Amino acid sequence: MLIALIFFMKALKKRTIPYSIISGLALAYMALCWGAYLYPLNLLALYSIILVLTGRWSKQLSIAVTVVSSITMLGMALAPNIGVNEAISPYTVVPMTAFIICVVMSATSFIQDKDMRRKASIGAVIGILVVAGAITLSGALGPIAGKFLFFVNPLSRAGAPIVGTVGEQFPATWSTFFTNYHILVILAPVGVYFALRRMKYKDIFIVLFALMALWGAGNYVRLLIVVAPALAILSGLALTNLFSNVSLSLTKKVEGDKKTRARQLGRVYGIIVIAIVVAGTTPLIYTNLRAANRPAMIVSSSTGYAAKIDDWLDALEWMRTNIPPESIVGCWWDYGYWINVVANKSVIADNSTSNGTQIKLIAEAFLNNETYALEVFRKMKVDYVVVYEPWIFVSTNPLIGLPPWSVIGDFEKSTAMMAIAGYNTSDYIKGVPLSTGTSTINYPLPAGPKASETLLYQLLFYPFRDGYSSVLKLNITAPQHFELVYHSNNWWVLIYKVNYPTT
Repeated sequence: MLIALIFFMKALKKRTIPYSIISGLALAYMALCWGAYLYPLNLLALYSIILVLTGRWSKQLSIAVTVVSSITMLGMALAPNIGVNEAISPYTVVPMTAFIICVVMSATSFIQDKDMRRKASIGAVIGILVVAGAITLSGALGPIAGKFLFFVNPLSRAGAPIVGTVGEQFPATWSTFFTNYHILVILAPVGVYFALRRMKYKDIFIVLFALMALWGAGNYVRLLIVVAPALAILSGLALTNLFSNVSLSLTKKVEGDKKTRARQLGRVYGIIVIAIVVAGTTPLIYTNLRAANRPAMIVSSSTGYAAKIDDWLDALEWMRTNIPPESIVGCWWDYGYWINVVANKSVIADNSTSNGTQIKLIAEAFLNNETYALEVFRKMKVDYVVVYEPWIFVSTNPLIGLPPWSVIGDFEKSTAMMAIAGYNTSDYIKGVPLSTGTSTINYPLPAGPKASETLLYQLLFYPFRDGYSSVLKLNITAPQHFELVYHSNNWWVLIYKVNYPTT
């Protein structure tokens, strides 16, 4: 993405065709890898339209837009995961509009009369924008749906419960921005001020880049990764200008006793600015150093701890070695990519969360009894089922593990499954009085009226069913057609073989 953006900007100055080709190839390659390619594609197109509307059109702009759009759209059309239908769709209306506008601007540039050229250009651009808007709103190119609809219209999220259960698709709050970027969220607006005051091509671009990135992250917390370069550039611009003024204050020579006080105040101002910046950037550096010291989630067994915990790695190795190659694994979508890539096994749902219908069926299977679940899994041709919970062990005789809630396993995720399936949480989870030694707390456990025969709880709590029954007085029945064939060292990952009843 960044290669595409940087070389597009470079193409507006020199070596337009070579740099545009690099930008187009980078953007086309991104389209093969990540659905967020629509963000830089539309960003560049919108930026081009703004340049035209502000009277900054150039031949280099038309060439760059034409080359980048052509390569990217061709790559999209040829890509098996995208195709022609998405290459010509409401998601690409803005890039197509930018291309047509640049072609028209190139054509009108041959009109000799300046006044007529200006009128023709303005009329054509306005007409193109109106037509593009009408086509999009009419639905002639198809509807805007899924994650992209939620990006454009956050209010539409209310009709998609799965979006509200996926952590990376949560809206980002002010605290999230500040936790990630600290002083950058204060310096960036200062950078916007200096950029708008200077108003060069690159200034318009970085401000637009930042605004679109902030809008995206406001809808999807995962897109904070796109915000990072924009805030870094704007903050750098702010610091450059602030320190240039500080440098003048510290080095400027003032003659005469009457101006000594002004000189001293200037130096004090400079020292204060430097102190504030250093104090403000120190937490940011510390936070990122701590984050860099944490292993990937798979290494810490999905806990986020700064430690190596082998449960998931061992379980994936076992699956890779012991589960037949043609087998299909049933699991919640969070672990789909790990099982698919590391264990080299097919799964019924993965982290793309693109098949909402399938995910709802999986939620219903896990939250119903064994008979219902077997019907669903049989249709999906599931051979093995994997469940995960990072237990807190409170007893070894009998063996009892509590779901921690501070780290999210499948028991905690069952509340998200309920939201997707449309079920009531109170039917499954209720507070159970537990003594801490000094007080008694109501700990949320599988104590609802449907919990004892809920397949997910039967699979998760299978190792602890005797302890739960004798100590906590909670009856979790054992599954009849799911055979435990593997458990990780800490019992966090459990793998069951499905033994379907003969019909």
